[in-house]
Amino acid sequence: MESIYLGGQTKSAFPEFVAVSDNQFSVVLTVGVSQDVTVPAGANFVIINADGDFYAAYDNDVVIPGDSASMTSTVTEFNPSQRYVNGVSTIQFESDQLVHVHVAFYG
Repeated sequence: MESIYLGGQTKSAFPEFVAVSDNQFSVVLTVGVSQDVTVPAGANFVIINADGDFYAAYDNDVVIPGDSASMTSTVTEFNPSQRYVNGVSTIQFESDQLVHVHVAFYG
């Protein structure tokens, strides 16, 4: 697991520059089909990039919201970019369109 250099940062803060990850995954999302990515042992951070909109959930199932006006509590995030994932086992991704997602983990 490639480590992140956190010079002047706390362990829960994310630095601006990082090394190339040795734990990277490409995920292709098709309409309405969820994909799970297992968080590697020793991972503390994840960087997520995509070429379209997607939803993610951590150790839960993604629930894509409907098109009617509503406000409800959810475990699903829209287009997250970087997260502290220590203690997370699985990240689930889903989209309502074709999307290519890149996931890079760091210790």
